[in-house]
Amino acid sequence: MKFTGILAGVALAAFTGVAAQAAVVDFENYAGTLVQNGSPIVSGGFSFADPFAPGAWHSGPHSDNGTENLIYGFGPDNLLTMTQLGGGTFSVSQFDAGLSFYTQLTSFVVTLTGNISGGGTVTDTITVVDGYTTFNFGNLTNLTSLTFTAPADGYIAVDNIGVNGANVPEPAGWALMLVGLGGLGAAMRSSRTKRAVI
Repeated sequence: MKFTGILAGVALAAFTGVAAQAAVVDFENYAGTLVQNGSPIVSGGFSFADPFAPGAWHSGPHSDNGTENLIYGFGPDNLLTMTQLGGGTFSVSQFDAGLSFYTQLTSFVVTLTGNISGGGTVTDTITVVDGYTTFNFGNLTNLTSLTFTAPADGYIAVDNIGVNGANVPEPAGWALMLVGLGGLGAAMRSSRTKRAVI
């Protein structure tokens, strides 16, 4: 019976424990270039689009970490929507954000609205200031899209977005689960045969 429990544990671990690796979207694929009014910006397997076109720059007068970053805030509605290329769900665990070019504001609130797979939304807010701040999240999970909304003069720089893809077992995980289930079935059959003989 102990052997059966061990096999069941292995099968369960194979099924639930194999998740997509965490990644950081850092916009470094735009290194050495200035992309202005280029909608959408694509980096790290994600698309960033808004009706008035975001841009990718190396640095800015307000928030500069010495690397490429995403800058947006070109239109009166000031929306930016993040989606995974090819669809699918994702989670955002953190990102860096701060004031960017052109803004006359000293700080402002950004509203984050995530569309949850299967229906519903989740909302969070951050306050950006001069210089980068790292924001951490625990509620931006199982999303099909994430929309940033800020004031009309709210030019924002975003960088180092920590993302996870959907928790879908990889082929090796499925194979391990099937081996475990086969072993579980064999152990149960063997157990029944021994009881019948006694």
